[in-house]
Amino acid sequence: MAGPVTLIVSVLIMAAMSLWYPPGSANINHLVIPVILFPFIWGGVFFYVVLEANKKRLYWIMLLLFLINGGFVLASIKGWLS
Repeated sequence: MAGPVTLIVSVLIMAAMSLWYPPGSANINHLVIPVILFPFIWGGVFFYVVLEANKKRLYWIMLLLFLINGGFVLASIKGWLS
């Protein structure tokens, strides 16, 4: 669980972050900041997976993160978020 699932969820969080992060004055902050923060996002998700004692809660939290962020990314790809 700590390997591929952590990577997939972290990439989805990073991709969804570009949708809600403000673009800034040069209109690139919403693209650059998630890439820079990716190691911290991955580290946070990884340590949560490794240190969580309750496996059932771990599965639900990871599934919830996957569905929420994946939903935002899918909605952006489909054009539902204009």
